[in-house]
Amino acid sequence: MERTVHTISQEEGKLLIDFFVVGPEETIKNRKAARNKLIVLLMLDAGLRVGEVAQLKINDLYFTSVPNTNVMVRAAIAKNKRSRVVPSTARLMEAIQKMSDKNWIEWSVLPNQHAFQGKGDHGHITTRQIERIVSTASAKSIGRKIHPHTLRHTFATEVLSIANIKIVQNLLGHSSLATTQIYLHPNSGDLSRTIDKLNMVHEKTEKNSL
Repeated sequence: MERTVHTISQEEGKLLIDFFVVGPEETIKNRKAARNKLIVLLMLDAGLRVGEVAQLKINDLYFTSVPNTNVMVRAAIAKNKRSRVVPSTARLMEAIQKMSDKNWIEWSVLPNQHAFQGKGDHGHITTRQIERIVSTASAKSIGRKIHPHTLRHTFATEVLSIANIKIVQNLLGHSSLATTQIYLHPNSGDLSRTIDKLNMVHEKTEKNSL
C-alpha cells in the first residue's frame, strides 16, 4: 500500500510560525512561545523527528553563548542510532537565540541539560506534549490540526524540490534510500501546479505565434 505524505504549504508554514509571538517581557507566556516556536522550527526547518526534538540537549543547539550553525542529532537519540548534522536556517538560529534569552538562563542551566525540560522521569518534554503543542497551534493558525510528522514531511518535500534525494536522505537520517523515496511521489497539489505551468507555456507559445 502506497504511503501518503501530508505536508503544509509555505504560506501555512509562515502562519504557523508567526502564531508564536515572543514579546520582550519576562513572562511565562513569552517563555512558552519561545519554546514552542523552536520546537516547531526544528521539525519544519531541520526535519527532526518528534522523538529527537524531545531529547535534544542544550549544547546540541547552543554553545559558547551563540546558536550552533548546525543542529546536532546525537546517535543516542536518532531513530537509526546514527548521528547526523543538519545546517540551521536563519530563522531557526533566531529561534534558538530567543529560547536561550527566555529559558536557558546561564546561571540556572547546564549545557548538557535537556533543551526542553519536562516533569517526567526522563527530565525532558514528552512526544505527546509536542503533539499537543503542534495540534493546538495549527488549529488556531491554519484552521486544521496537523501532526508533528507533517512538519518533517514538509521539510523533506521542500528540500527535494531544490536538491537530490541523497541529500534529503542524509538530512532526514534515513538508513535506506527506499524510505526517502516516498517523497518522490507527487501529491495533487504538485500535479495541479505542473498543469498550471504547462498552461502558461501554451499561452506564451500562442502569443508568440500571432
